[in-house]
Amino acid sequence: MVQVTKEELMEALDRDSTTITDELVTSINMIILDEPEAGSLIRENFLGYSHVLQSGKYSMSAYLSAVSFVSYKLMNMTNFDAYCKTFPKRYEKLRFRYVDTEGLSEEDFEKKVSSYVYAVAKSKMVTTMLGQVQIPTKLLNMGLLQEAINVEAGLMRGAKSEIVREKAANTLIQYLGQEEEYKIQADVGYRKDEIIDQYEFAMKKMVEAQMEEIGKGADVKTIANAKIIEVEVVE
Repeated sequence: MVQVTKEELMEALDRDSTTITDELVTSINMIILDEPEAGSLIRENFLGYSHVLQSGKYSMSAYLSAVSFVSYKLMNMTNFDAYCKTFPKRYEKLRFRYVDTEGLSEEDFEKKVSSYVYAVAKSKMVTTMLGQVQIPTKLLNMGLLQEAINVEAGLMRGAKSEIVREKAANTLIQYLGQEEEYKIQADVGYRKDEIIDQYEFAMKKMVEAQMEEIGKGADVKTIANAKIIEVEVVE
């Protein structure tokens, strides 16, 4: 099993020796040794998501926890199981408090801990990392996404129920009003293909144009049949 070295971390994370401590190196290598499969993924992601450290003032321990949580999630674990794996000592303390001491059932215990799990799952670092992983899937399903947008737009304009129209409008606002976009950084070692870049740009322009037409009263069914204009990638 390939372990990580202090020099390797300093080079990958662009940090000095005061930030990359011996304790941090030991913590990472203990994870690698204890769980070979998960450890290898955590090691890879720890080095691969290094740009996330530049987006805020995060401690190395918080970064390691976020990387571990995301890695377990990528292994198809639930948020609860990923939390337990990432924070085993914290989990044991909570279990001792609520199950052993207070006598909560397993179901009630999981509900009790759900707030802690939610806080980690929705943290800035975790959502940023998971958002980058999900970008390719989102691109592959842009057709379904556009279809869903068209349905919501149709309900917003034509539903008889005011509640249905309001919910459809709020759905569109929540999705189309998002300003933050996840971008894959070059230092992750992954660069999107130029054709995908062009496709993403075309989809964005088409959605903007369609929403403008809907706002002017255009027929939703006609808009739903719109196609993406193919563009030529210039070398």
